[in-house]
Amino acid sequence: MDCDNFSRVAVLIVCSAPYGIYRAIRGVNEKSKPARAALGRLAFRLRSTPSVFQLLAKSNLCYHCRSIRLSTLRRGLQHHSSLAELQDCGKSCPLCKLFSRVMEEGPDTALIGLLKLQIDQEIGFGDMATLAIGTMTGQLHISCTSGDPYANVILSRTLQPLATSPEIFQLANKWIKDCHIVHPECAYLVKRPKSGVKLPSRVLDVGFLNGSQHIRLIETAGQLGKWIALTYCWGNVPFLQTTSQNIEALKRDIEFSSLPQTFQDAIIITRQLGIPYLWVDALCIQQDSDLDWQTESANMPTIYTNAYVTIAAVGAQNSHQGMLNPRGWASEQPDSYSVQFSRTSSVNFRIPINHLTEVDFLSHRAWCLQEKVLSPRVLSFGSSQMTFTCSQSHLTEGNYVRDGRVNRDRSTLTSKNELYLRVVEVSRGQLGNNLFYHVALRKLHRCWYRILEDYTQRTLTFPRDKLIAISGVADYIRRETSCEYLAGLWKESLPQALLWQNPPTLKPRFRKAGCQYFREKVQVYRAPSWSWASVDGPVNFGNCVKDHEHSENWQSQLSTRCEILGCEVKCDSVDPCGQVSGGYIKIRGPVKIATCEPSYGTMHHYDYNLAALLSPKTNFDENRNKVQEAQEELNPRDCMGVFDLRELPKGRQIWCLQITAAFGLMLVPNIGEAGTFQRVGKCLQRCVGPERYVDWFEGSPQEAVVIV
Repeated sequence: MDCDNFSRVAVLIVCSAPYGIYRAIRGVNEKSKPARAALGRLAFRLRSTPSVFQLLAKSNLCYHCRSIRLSTLRRGLQHHSSLAELQDCGKSCPLCKLFSRVMEEGPDTALIGLLKLQIDQEIGFGDMATLAIGTMTGQLHISCTSGDPYANVILSRTLQPLATSPEIFQLANKWIKDCHIVHPECAYLVKRPKSGVKLPSRVLDVGFLNGSQHIRLIETAGQLGKWIALTYCWGNVPFLQTTSQNIEALKRDIEFSSLPQTFQDAIIITRQLGIPYLWVDALCIQQDSDLDWQTESANMPTIYTNAYVTIAAVGAQNSHQGMLNPRGWASEQPDSYSVQFSRTSSVNFRIPINHLTEVDFLSHRAWCLQEKVLSPRVLSFGSSQMTFTCSQSHLTEGNYVRDGRVNRDRSTLTSKNELYLRVVEVSRGQLGNNLFYHVALRKLHRCWYRILEDYTQRTLTFPRDKLIAISGVADYIRRETSCEYLAGLWKESLPQALLWQNPPTLKPRFRKAGCQYFREKVQVYRAPSWSWASVDGPVNFGNCVKDHEHSENWQSQLSTRCEILGCEVKCDSVDPCGQVSGGYIKIRGPVKIATCEPSYGTMHHYDYNLAALLSPKTNFDENRNKVQEAQEELNPRDCMGVFDLRELPKGRQIWCLQITAAFGLMLVPNIGEAGTFQRVGKCLQRCVGPERYVDWFEGSPQEAVVIV
């Protein structure tokens, strides 16, 4: 190639314009075939790449920001040399303006900064670009679309500013269909007959099959089909509900505008997912009929378990706030900028959205816990993005390609995955090894009681629903395992399960929801005193459902010192796991009478009062009429009392029943029912060494005690 031809080609290559390269090819000497071939290949590769002048025409980025490429981000790109220079350039460069907004406060330095890509594996945050200048750092979130050539490298996806975007519903459909096809474990955990599943007694026909927008309430009468369930917060603002006065009118037609916004959005989502029916408790249960409410609430396990998917309105505080509102971050000042790498590729830089701080209103409501636990698939709509959870994955709209197993750590045993897994293990154990069955059963009970730790910290509009609002989960366990349910406890986990108590702390999310530190005595009868449901407020079962096989110390603490002679609960509804009207437990074990010493006071971070139990010698006969006391010189801390409600008056006599080597129950005679007792708390014996406790009950007679 001669010098003239070379100069002409060099100028056109600098312009990076494929058209110019084709002109250069025509101008190259015919004898320079290798050069012509090389330029042809270059033109083909640059066919989809905009020229420098095209990029400059479309962008007002500074020189440093125009140099951003994925490769330079990975190895580090030299950027502005000081914060002042960055801020000054931000007046004209929108990307520099973003960088200057996220820089942490600190001393300005003249050190060279590097713009560097760092992968953050936390779901909901995704890929980050970190800009460091001296001791200061700032981060911008990097994302692209699913069809971008860099999508296999940049795993985060650009969020849609509108929740009603077609891309949102396409993604939701993809998630659900992938779960049905790719996740055999999800199908195994929810065993549906091949012939189909019966619809709930009533559902909303959203008008999908006939293509109309007509909405009505229908009686299914055993019809088979698919439906979507809705979980949401009712709130205190009145809204349309089904009653005996309007049920016939709702069967004829429901005006779309008469529904609260959350219901309207649920109907839109149901139609977009291609499902004809929607189940909403306020409309599908007759709210002024106790019989209908009891019947339908007993069917909730199958309603949520067999639903095609459950829609969760996590960002709505009441039924009028809706789910498909404009995203909060989209209404703020411009926080993002897209850099075009080519005609087919662009990467979005934006100020990070902390999705972990998003308020989940459903996590505060007691009813919503069982609805989420029972649902195999949950599609959640929050204020910033959409998420999807099943037994095999937790996917987010901003990072949906990271499909991994849900954490099975011990601290997350409240998940539906753990519950389904334990139920399956118990079902298998019933058919095989006896040892395996007992181990699986203990793990299932531990899972249940940890669910209760979450449940008891949530709020209920009507305190009478304490057992009803968790009855769906209990009934699922009862039907699948044939275990006997006793007002919130399982007979197979007695007597250790009687040792529930107040938790030492209250989680911040529940404090924000207005939950009380102190448990309160309920005004109406709700459960026997030995059940956690007899009081309001948080409880835990930390001392009674640990892994016996994993700790010799726990095995020593929980070794039984009593015997269950009998137990019974009277159900007050058609639901065997619902409301109760009475019950008792008869236990034989060491009994000792003590008196309350001065209290150690209410702990500022504890939910209970402590008191030392003064230890007298006691003769205790069956009639409880003759009590001979003689003071003993013992350490008053040998046995401490943890009261369920408020501390009993000083000097009040308490009957202590030993349950395990380390723990017991505190009882008082039941007024009006001779020969029975009520629980008032739990007692703890002093630990004097590894696996050794003061035998405070030594010499106490074995007595049969009836607790109601």
